[in-house]
Amino acid sequence: KWIKELDPENSAILGQPIYISCELSKERDVVWKKNGEVLKKKEGKIQINVIGLQHAVTIQGSTPEDAGVYTCEVSGQEDVVTTANVKVLEIIKDWIVKPLRDQHVKPKANATFKCELFRDTPNWKWVKGENELTPSDKVEITKDGKELTLTIKNCQPDDVAEYAMEVEGRVYTAKLTLGGCISFNCYPLK
Repeated sequence: KWIKELDPENSAILGQPIYISCELSKERDVVWKKNGEVLKKKEGKIQINVIGLQHAVTIQGSTPEDAGVYTCEVSGQEDVVTTANVKVLEIIKDWIVKPLRDQHVKPKANATFKCELFRDTPNWKWVKGENELTPSDKVEITKDGKELTLTIKNCQPDDVAEYAMEVEGRVYTAKLTLGGCISFNCYPLK
């Protein structure tokens, strides 16, 4: 029987090693499997170790392909099995490639905010203050691959605000301001 089973949930940061281990009450041969397939040693990548009664797998330089369900079962006793779900997490420092730019436009002109995602994801939205923006006669939202665009049409004083792109829980902001010129004297309207 198992003295120490595999941790049911394991995660590693992309590129870091994955280490899972378990311990039996008696010396026995075990079979490691990943997603039901027998796991084999691979030089520089997969190590399978036995230290006394402890059985361990180390996977170097984790990739998304290393994620899966790993099991350790006693040879000839498939009912003596322990299971671990392994996830490989990617930490993304910045979700947008270039910062959003503030927009300063004349009244009744259009203001366009653009950004490019580091990697495609469905988890993004444009917001004005606390409110999520949706397409309308006033608001145009487009997505072309990883490029996202927000256009505020026919800008008026009540459009002056902080706008933001929220992606994967991160928030990137820019301001919309209105201005105009009268006989070469430029002034901010708001």
